[in-house]
Formats: sequence, C-alpha cells, structure tokens
Amino acid sequence: MYRDARSMVRTVVGETKSIAVTERVHQGSVLSPFLFCLVLDSLTEAAQNSATWTFIYADDVAICTDSRVHLQEALVS
Repeated sequence: MYRDARSMVRTVVGETKSIAVTERVHQGSVLSPFLFCLVLDSLTEAAQNSATWTFIYADDVAICTDSRVHLQEALVS
C-alpha cells in the first residue's frame, strides 16, 4: 500500500511536482489512525518495561528514567 507512494501540494496557482513519500504514515488514509495506535501501543509497552515513568498524551511521549543507561534501554527496546 505504501510502496512507491507519491504526494503533491495543490495551491491556488496549481499543483507542485510529485514528491516521493519515503517515511511516515499517510495523512488522510483510513488506515493511518489504526497504524498510529498500533505502533504507539507497542512503543509505550516496551518503554514502560524499562522506564521509571512514561507519560503519554495524544502523540506526545515523555520517558523518565533514573540514568542515561536506562533511558537508552527504554528508547532501544
């Protein structure tokens, strides 16, 4: 579904050239909210297992640990 995806911007003077979409979840796709929730759920579960505190609100995440080593472990896991 996301292979060879391209996008363009429509303005009052016309459309831009087509741009290759190589990252991220497509905005406007009905699948996008589901993919976002699926990935965020996996990430927060992994972070909670190795972090002292994990705060999540909408698409903002704050991970608090007692050391840089534990923070790195939370980010890598």
